[in-house]
Amino acid sequence: MPRPKGTSAHPNIRTVAKLVQLSPTTVSLALRNHESIPTETRERVLIAAAQLGYQYEPRASIKKEELAATPIRSLLYVVNDYGDTPLLANPFYGAILNGAVGVSQSYNAYVHPAILQHDHPLDSPLPDTLNNKPDGVMLASPYSTALIKQVASAVDCPIVLIDNNIPGSPYDSIMNDDFGGAYQAAQHLLELGHRYIFMVMGQLKKPGTTPNVPPSVADRYRGYTAAMSDSGYPPFPAIEMPIAYEQTAPDRKELPQWLSNLLARTPRPTALFCNIDYYAAHIISALTGLGYRVPDDISVVGFDDLDIAQMTHPQLTTVRINRSAMSQVAMQRLIARIEGDDSPPLTIHVGAKLIVRESAAPISG
Repeated sequence: MPRPKGTSAHPNIRTVAKLVQLSPTTVSLALRNHESIPTETRERVLIAAAQLGYQYEPRASIKKEELAATPIRSLLYVVNDYGDTPLLANPFYGAILNGAVGVSQSYNAYVHPAILQHDHPLDSPLPDTLNNKPDGVMLASPYSTALIKQVASAVDCPIVLIDNNIPGSPYDSIMNDDFGGAYQAAQHLLELGHRYIFMVMGQLKKPGTTPNVPPSVADRYRGYTAAMSDSGYPPFPAIEMPIAYEQTAPDRKELPQWLSNLLARTPRPTALFCNIDYYAAHIISALTGLGYRVPDDISVVGFDDLDIAQMTHPQLTTVRINRSAMSQVAMQRLIARIEGDDSPPLTIHVGAKLIVRESAAPISG
């Protein structure tokens, strides 16, 4: 979303409203996280506000005199480099960053993004931004225990994990309910009469194949298997996509051939539940190219509810992640820890919601 030409050096709600083509009232409600505003609209407004440098100031949540008495907190949002330029463009971690920025002023805090690769060598110095004595750190994405310990030693301040759940960790962890979301998706397909439901994952992301499978990936597969088992049907081993996440172009030759082989199996899959929306979108495109009709011949369901879910034809049934809520809860826990909360570490799962659209239908025949 480019910044419009002639934008004022002092943006306001009307400036944000013009950029996102919404009314100032809608923008105001979105910035206050009002329940009447859809999640995707709130996230779009937060992105625009962040790009314009607009800092929303709640009038009632914290009095100005209280803010004046509170030192300005410097917070770091640390995430792996997924190749998005700018970082805000990342549909998941960028959206969570936007949410954190959007609520930061109510905590008298500034949130600064920082990149740290998952494979950062443990014997190498950390990026300079991590050595600037922040007041708190949000570690977003599934970092290894060893790297988290290195960061903790360097920053010497409270840490909250986002999208990472390590057993026995001393840190609060904010997760999407990946298990529950996947359970809903698989249960929906079962209710439509499907029994041969296969779960599609990315390369090397099948639980049990690598020692560092992201918790969200493992939980989505566990949710699928639980729904199948609870309904009395055996779950199938996860199916691996033939191409990497960053290579999921719909015209790649590997995908149609892979799908042809998959659909030649006995029993033949009647539904594909994809670990992320991108896989689902490209699978729908490839199926159409092979002459299959979605959902008449085969149903497809995704996970994340990214913008691409409504760009597919048919539109994608998927699981919506409440990224804004994850941002808010992460900020609440980090500020609480900074202010001295020494209660046992919490693992908080933010609820996911099944969004029923057009790509899944009752099994035919």
